[in-house]
Amino acid sequence: MGNIAEIEYTVPFQNFNGVADIFSPFANITSPSDGETVAGSIVIAVHGSDNNAISQINLDVYDDAGNNVFSDYCTGLGLVDVLDCNFPWDTALAGNGQYYAEAFAKDSSGNTSVKHRVDFIIDNGD
Repeated sequence: MGNIAEIEYTVPFQNFNGVADIFSPFANITSPSDGETVAGSIVIAVHGSDNNAISQINLDVYDDAGNNVFSDYCTGLGLVDVLDCNFPWDTALAGNGQYYAEAFAKDSSGNTSVKHRVDFIIDNGD
């Protein structure tokens, strides 16, 4: 008998049409806007889309030193190509100063979007 060789090959996820999904999803923070001053309880809104099925949107908020002060995520129910997520957050828990939010999306094929960043200022008048 001869030698038997094993070959490992990774096949990209295929959508329902049998076509490999090579396209990354998209994430965009729609609120607050870049440079905006916020106070109190706010909602950080993120819009995500994908050519097939977006599965999750992740959000992280950092202070000006790069410390993570808030993280959350939302998931798509079923196979949707658009996902809008609203993340409520009490800015009083973080204190006044410069902050930035970053959001990214994942699709059902395992593709990940680039991060979208928005800088904002918290001023609760304290």
